[in-house]
Amino acid sequence: MKAFLSKLKHTDLHKEIKLITLPANMGLEEGLGLLFENNVLSAPVLEVKEGSKKLIGLVDLRDVVAYVLEIYGATKQLVAWLLQTGIHGSAKPDLKASVDLQIQDPEIKELLQAGLKVKQEVAELIDYSGINTHQSVPTSYDLHKIALLLEDHHRVTVVDEQNKCVDIVTQSDLIKLVHKNMGLFPELQTATVEKWSLGFKKVVSINHKEQTIRAFKLQATERVTAVAVVDDNGDLIGNISAHDIRHIDPAGEIISSLLLPCSDFVHTVRKTWKTPENPVVVIPSTSLAQVIKQMVHHHIHRVYIVEKEGSRIPIGIITLTDLIQALVKHLN
Repeated sequence: MKAFLSKLKHTDLHKEIKLITLPANMGLEEGLGLLFENNVLSAPVLEVKEGSKKLIGLVDLRDVVAYVLEIYGATKQLVAWLLQTGIHGSAKPDLKASVDLQIQDPEIKELLQAGLKVKQEVAELIDYSGINTHQSVPTSYDLHKIALLLEDHHRVTVVDEQNKCVDIVTQSDLIKLVHKNMGLFPELQTATVEKWSLGFKKVVSINHKEQTIRAFKLQATERVTAVAVVDDNGDLIGNISAHDIRHIDPAGEIISSLLLPCSDFVHTVRKTWKTPENPVVVIPSTSLAQVIKQMVHHHIHRVYIVEKEGSRIPIGIITLTDLIQALVKHLN
């Protein structure tokens, strides 16, 4: 793989997606709308000064998740105080139940909605999650050097001599390239999930009856990009990822979405974005070629591992990061 990638540059990926950038002083609501409208996970933030556009960082949907959680948490604290003091309605002993109920009050919804407008500029959201580390490389870098960086970063920005962002190479871009040239890597047909010990780790999950906001909180506290949604038997029925924050529209009914049961939220995502009816699963004997094919075909960033055909209880999860780390290790 090293020999193959070393001959290629970012321009050889021939991507059809337009590079979306955000001016540092763009309003937060407008910036988020641009991300959602173009269905992109992240965008470079550019500081425009004296005619030049300097890259100062990235904003991605994990930063949006962190910000929404902070505003939601602050709003709940305020509602609890209002209820406790009797300023908003009558004081009630069961504060938890009261907060969940009263936070849907139109006046409280306005408080939360106003909170989303507190940060006026996109630049204030750069690495708001604390896990969105930014890595830039010069245009001279080949794809092998970029692949090594993608082991630890979801995306890498490519900049010219003036520090102007000219491209973004993502983990998905690299996997699509491998898929397109699968014939060069025959070992992927015989290598299996079990043979490469790929993805056998704790699966962060949530019961389908829990509120959607709790799934996003789990992503933040567990430092993962997705949470498995399981039924009362532990069977996998859905998946909520940072990407799904697109359905928490800053200009719309944010509260209604956050308080939906996870199962209802997942149904909305499937209906809107035509995603697979159920999360894609593989078994330990699945080949790496098949894992890559599934990710590319379904435009997904992870597959879950189950013990055997027909089972829906997740025993592991393979992310794009896991896959790239394995490819770099085994194919170099």
